[in-house]
Amino acid sequence: MDTENEKQKWDRNAGDYQAVFRLGLNEYNASLLRFWQESGMLFPGARVIDIGCGVGKYGTYLAALGYDVTLVDISGKMLEHARRNMAPYRTPWAVYECDFNEVTGRESVFAGGFDLAISTMSPAIHDAATLRKMSAMTRGCCFLARFYSWEQPSRDALMRAMGMEPRRLHAGTEEDCAAMLRLAEEAGFAPQLRLADYNWTDERRPEEMADYLLRRYFAEQERAEYYDAALRAARSLAGEDGLVVDRVNTKVAWISWETGPKDPDTKSASENERAAQLRRIARYETLLRELRECISDPDASAEALRAAAQAADALETYYTSEDWKRDFADDEAGLLPRELPRGVLSEDGIYNALEAWRERREERDCAED
Repeated sequence: MDTENEKQKWDRNAGDYQAVFRLGLNEYNASLLRFWQESGMLFPGARVIDIGCGVGKYGTYLAALGYDVTLVDISGKMLEHARRNMAPYRTPWAVYECDFNEVTGRESVFAGGFDLAISTMSPAIHDAATLRKMSAMTRGCCFLARFYSWEQPSRDALMRAMGMEPRRLHAGTEEDCAAMLRLAEEAGFAPQLRLADYNWTDERRPEEMADYLLRRYFAEQERAEYYDAALRAARSLAGEDGLVVDRVNTKVAWISWETGPKDPDTKSASENERAAQLRRIARYETLLRELRECISDPDASAEALRAAAQAADALETYYTSEDWKRDFADDEAGLLPRELPRGVLSEDGIYNALEAWRERREERDCAED
């Protein structure tokens, strides 16, 4: 890869990414943060690295929640925005400009390792070497987000109005996701895949739409040649308000895998055990919340009831296990973070929920009879 050309490309686009950042947290961003928390990837005191961080969007969200954040990107312009965006936060954070292809992982910014490594919509993690490097510096979980499918009707209509077949940036997305899953498996991990909807709508003036199209889909030397055609096409698609409505419908692959402790010198065995314990408690806390929500919903769907039954089985197994006894004892001894949600560790929390679930099932069975 030509590092200098990559730097220049992302430097040119930094302003666009900052404009999106200023729009604030959207539904997709919020659902991804919930996923990290509810799956146990994030827990109190977690240290997170964002590889290919852009302007630090997720860094700010994570810092606001109190996590220790390290932001890495190839683009100096992106990181200029990231520093300004992170400045209000007092939790530990750092930024580091580098080509992730070229780092060793032994640089001081990576010292101590991370509990969670993320790379969202970034080409920084793209082959076996970068995936293994990411995993090696992570003692908990790794997470990748990649576009799985992309539909953009206005873009396609505009290009056809220019007299050409649509050009696509996101061709081969399914194959790319499959390749990353395969690379993780070949590295000895057990990757998990989840697909999430991510849809949005932009409204642009014809001049803005033409400029957007040319910058994203045409080489620099082509832009002057196609500008007039792009502007005419954009004007033909504008509504009565003079704006072009650009709807984008995508699915995003969330690919994650557990790595476990990699370097015994970066964290003691007891600290690694504590991190695993906090992830376990967070997982069962999520199951308890979902079970309670289903119990209290008289109109719960059949799918929700099936999920609740699975949650109840898992909670019952946990409640009667040595893990629960140890977690309960550590909580009683004050060894767990005060801010940790701990409904599953109360003496009656799980028991009362399981009893309420059994009553709900009995009522349903009677109604069916």
